[in-house]
Amino acid sequence: MSLHFSHSIHYVHNLDDVARQFSHYGLALQNKSQDALTSASAFLSPYVEFFSLNKQENNDRNFLKQEANLYLPVQQIFGRIALSTSHLEELKHRFKKAGHKISAPISGKHSNGTKWQGFTILTDYNHLLYPLFIDQKSSVTKQEAPTLKNIYFRVENPQSVCEHWQEILHLKPLYIKGKQALQIDNFHLIFEKGKINRLHSLEFEATDWPVSQTEFRIGQGFYRFN
Repeated sequence: MSLHFSHSIHYVHNLDDVARQFSHYGLALQNKSQDALTSASAFLSPYVEFFSLNKQENNDRNFLKQEANLYLPVQQIFGRIALSTSHLEELKHRFKKAGHKISAPISGKHSNGTKWQGFTILTDYNHLLYPLFIDQKSSVTKQEAPTLKNIYFRVENPQSVCEHWQEILHLKPLYIKGKQALQIDNFHLIFEKGKINRLHSLEFEATDWPVSQTEFRIGQGFYRFN
């Protein structure tokens, strides 16, 4: 069974503030949705989901909301990446057979507004959280936006984490800019040396876009447009 990159998750305090920051560079957030008044999200192209809380819910079983509740409003950081598959139940069975503890199922919406079901592995590996695994989205017309190319993680042991993710996710290993990486579709998961043990930055190909040759951050998440 194959996995595909769906999107990354960025926990933010206020979606309107994020929208204003991107609008300065000619980019717009799309497909804003709200869940029972407790959370809201919006997408930058298909690649980034900005997730915010409208109110704190300490007893919510949704692990994404639990993580957002842990960091917000003080830390606006990247959360998990989301990987999609058309064989979600088979993937869950494979992880369980390998001894991994699986989360309760959660649901959400793709960038095109269609619903997804998903889960994650509840533990971490060398302090890096595992991806969110969701069912494959239906094909949609590509949104006009810069193209995501590289996803950078900063971890204390890049070699160990890269090899572990390669083993359990069955992804192709390679080197990008002299750093260990994994290829998924046309994207690269790049593992750098660092202490934060999470997703650190996203790099886009933005030729002919006003945002080209720009780098900025939202909270502790960095965006580079080449």
